[in-house]
Amino acid sequence: MMKRKILVMIVLTVLGGTNVLTAQPENPNTITAGLAGVGVVFSDTTRLSGPGLVMAYERAITRSFSLGLETFGNFAFEINTYDNTSWFRGMAGAQTRVKWYPGGGPFFTDLGLGYSWEFADENRDGFLVSPEAGWKIDPGKPGGFVIIPAITVPVFIGRDKGSAYGKSIEVGLLSTISLGFAF
Repeated sequence: MMKRKILVMIVLTVLGGTNVLTAQPENPNTITAGLAGVGVVFSDTTRLSGPGLVMAYERAITRSFSLGLETFGNFAFEINTYDNTSWFRGMAGAQTRVKWYPGGGPFFTDLGLGYSWEFADENRDGFLVSPEAGWKIDPGKPGGFVIIPAITVPVFIGRDKGSAYGKSIEVGLLSTISLGFAF
């Protein structure tokens, strides 16, 4: 019996003290678009990651939890007039995100699981795990315009096509800022 009480207390603490059945947020939907800023990707060749676009939809389940979908990508085209060559490089992906707002406040942590595809001289595709922490700023009245700055640590586990190694594991550190609308 004591173990059951401890388990119930842990579950209530994790849920931030909210009642899952009655604590529905006023504006459960949020649509955002933003920029993933310059970051660093650590792999066999450490490199800077350029800015990219991020679009997301989030649906609040309770005041402390939400589920969402996110798409992202960045693209570059370069023409080298010295040796008359050009190349196109980019990355695209999608993931499902689970967010937790401790105590129902503006700060959050989340975990994204999805797929990423990078194309350039060597194509890479694979599984993406990306924990994130951020702040959902809702100026003025609840709902309407929102600003979401966040820090993401994407971990890419996949395969290199056209590479002698075949497998690829990359860990990054990216800053993002998104603007959106809660309704």
